[in-house]
Parts: sequence; C-alpha cells; structure tokens
Amino acid sequence: PINEKLVSGGSSSGSAVSVSRNYCLASIGSDTGGSVRIPAAWNNLVGLKTTHGVIDLTGVLKLCPNFDTLGPICKTVEDAHLLFNAMTNGSFQKLRRLKPENFRLLVIKNMFFEDIDSEIKDSFNNAVEKIIKSGATVEFRKLEEIDIAFEISKTVFPAEAYGIWHQEIEGNPDKMFVPIRERFRSGQEILAHDYIFSLYKLFDLRVRFLQKVMGFDAILAPTSPIKPPCITKLLNDHEFFTERNLLTLRNTRIANSLNLCALTLPTETDFSGLMLMGRPNSEFELMSIGLSI
Repeated sequence: PINEKLVSGGSSSGSAVSVSRNYCLASIGSDTGGSVRIPAAWNNLVGLKTTHGVIDLTGVLKLCPNFDTLGPICKTVEDAHLLFNAMTNGSFQKLRRLKPENFRLLVIKNMFFEDIDSEIKDSFNNAVEKIIKSGATVEFRKLEEIDIAFEISKTVFPAEAYGIWHQEIEGNPDKMFVPIRERFRSGQEILAHDYIFSLYKLFDLRVRFLQKVMGFDAILAPTSPIKPPCITKLLNDHEFFTERNLLTLRNTRIANSLNLCALTLPTETDFSGLMLMGRPNSEFELMSIGLSI
C-alpha cells in the first residue's frame, strides 16, 4: 500500500494490506516469529502478538504449536483492544490512558540494534526521546538472556516445524519456495534429545528473564531492524531472501521465544514500528501503555 515494489510483510501480510487499504476495519494474523507485528509495522499499523495459549488455536493451521499465537492487526490501539476482547471472549474493560510519568520502561541494548537501518534507528531514538520528555523513566541495559533465547530458537523452531510438516514437505518438495523449504529442512538434522533439552532450557530461561525485568512496565525495541525489501530481488536472489528474512524476524522472535505479549505501534517514519513487550498475560496493561504512547 505504501510502495507496491516492496514486500508487505510475509505471513500475515494479506491481513495487514486489507486493513491498510480499507478493505476491512480490522483483521487477524498468526504470529509464530513475528508474522502479526512485521506486516503491521511495514503497513504503518498496530499489531498485537498475544501470549501463547490466550487465544484458542482450534481450526488454525499450526506451524510450531509451542509458539503459534493469534492476534489483531488494526489502525488503532483501541481497535486492537476491541478485537482482542472478541477473540478471547473476555469481560470487556475500557482501555485507560495512563500518566507517562508513572512508566518505567526498559531498552535492551543487545542484538536489537545490530545491522539496523539508519532511518529505523533514528525513528526509534526519536520515539524514545519523546517518551522520556513526556515524563517516563527509560533505562538501558544489556541482558544475556536475549542472546541465549535467540540461539535456542535456532534449534527449537526448525525442529518443531519440520517435525510437524516433514511428510507434506517431502511428499511435494517442489511446491515449496526453495529458501523456506531449506529452512524447514534444517530441522531434519536436529536430534530429538537436543530439541527437548533446548525447549526445557528455554522454559527455565523465561523464568530468569522475567525476574530480571521485574519492575518494568514494558520493554521497547524497533519492531524490525530493516525496512521492507524489493519483491523482485527477494524472488530472484535466494541468498538475499534468506538473509533479509532472518534479519526481519530477529527482533520479533524474542517475544515468541520468551512467551511475552508484544505490541507494535506505527511511528512518524514509514515501515518503522515501535515494539512494546510485556509480561505473559498482560495484554490489557500493554495496550493501555500503547494507547498512552
């Protein structure tokens, strides 16, 4: 919708484009590694990645059942809240605007900013500066759990995806886009005991991470470190596709690995989402912060 030569965000991009082009008021996406938040960010929309298990996945085509989530893609935080309530069948609470001076926010300096596009970085810094000027407290830290979670994800995601889909893939390998097929096939070599060990290591890591961020209302990060690439180059250059695809999902995947809820907000710069991450099952609180921002 913004530039037809650029990719619109991957897995749930149709959902995001439908909202951006006013075909519908809101839409639903699935998010296993970022597929609600990336299309939302690249279409200048609001996207909510929910806590795993909060929304029933019955009838959903699952990719990695331990990480798959559903969430709304909308133009406003208020709309995301309304759709989230409908999807969870929850008791409705009206979002409230909070006083920024009560916010204590965290920016984790680890890999979220590696290889980042200069415009994305400037947009993020401008957003954080405005949040600080509004009265909020923003702290900057490095946390090793972020890097560990990213490394573990290289084992558990492909192992689970290939375990679920190997019969369909190997039954019709030519039907699959080559870089994605090979990504799935990387799970072929991962041993069952390595997958189980890594999964339980991840569960322990989640507890440690939540202990370290206790007292913070939300974590801030750029939704994606890069802007959307050219469609033609992605289709014609498989190495470029793989490199861009992995980099695109690097920041968002952390919330899936650590089972956080996460909200992406549009900024003043096209394609540059501001991501807020919160504790599991704190969607209402996170959207209230997002509304205030």
